[in-house]
Amino acid sequence: MRQVILKIGVLVYNHERYIAETLTSLVNQKTQFLYEIYVFEDYSTDKSREIVKKFAVDYPGKIKLVLNPKNFGDYWNLRENFKNLDSKYFALLDGDDCWKSELKVEKMISFLEENPNFVATSHNVQLEFDDGRASVLLNKAPFDRSEHTIFDLISGYCYHHTSALIYRNVIDGQLPNIYFHPYSGDWFLNMIFAEHGPVKYFDDVWTIYRIHQHGIWSKMTEVEKNMRNIDATFHYNQLFNYKYDREFSRMGYEIQRLLPTLENNLSGWLRWLKYKILLYSLDTPENKLGNFRLLLRPVVQWLCSNVKVKPRP
Repeated sequence: MRQVILKIGVLVYNHERYIAETLTSLVNQKTQFLYEIYVFEDYSTDKSREIVKKFAVDYPGKIKLVLNPKNFGDYWNLRENFKNLDSKYFALLDGDDCWKSELKVEKMISFLEENPNFVATSHNVQLEFDDGRASVLLNKAPFDRSEHTIFDLISGYCYHHTSALIYRNVIDGQLPNIYFHPYSGDWFLNMIFAEHGPVKYFDDVWTIYRIHQHGIWSKMTEVEKNMRNIDATFHYNQLFNYKYDREFSRMGYEIQRLLPTLENNLSGWLRWLKYKILLYSLDTPENKLGNFRLLLRPVVQWLCSNVKVKPRP
């Protein structure tokens, strides 16, 4: 009996407008490898649950449903249901994204099968906006190399969107707890995997990623996004036990850009102080504190836990 070697997890909440297209793009994959689709439906208030139930009836051997009894939110949904993705390879995407190429799985899995030292495969992504803007590519120009390491990810040389990736399941179907931090995202998920090996990048455009007003990230101002990214960077620097301290220190430039944009009120002043202290904890040539900056690390951890980014509702 042939074994399922790829499981695809689809996180669904109020994706009525897109989920049929998403699932169609997954079941239409033309591949010699067996795969299954796990739909993690988080108690939507629209017709998403109806739609995914119909797909499960139409594709009983392909689509598996996990129907949450109430709305738990994205992080709970992923953390609790990730254990279902215990195959040799896995992929993740939201219910409003879709795959453009029917050969995506075949090409990416074939590469991973032939190159066991690689931990994942990725590709370019088409960004589509619901506000009328023209679609654009995530990576507007080709990279000068197609093998990307954790140092490339941390340094900002490359960024891979989760919907584009197929991962080798080097974590045995169990995402580590360090991932479930309020500021985590695909950048950090990819770092967790890239610690185990490089990522192969194809410049083909095989995924559509939709950006719309209902997304949490889309509702944030640029200042809020910058603060979240900086906070997450310090969180992951700590969780990696400062192994990549010099690479993460590139965020000093982002802090310098952020400081003048903070509001002129008590909240803004507290954040200014927080990011100024964070700046002095960095391992950069400009930092005159030398190794004394290490004394600031407990202060940084406390600040990141207590002076938080609160995006507008």
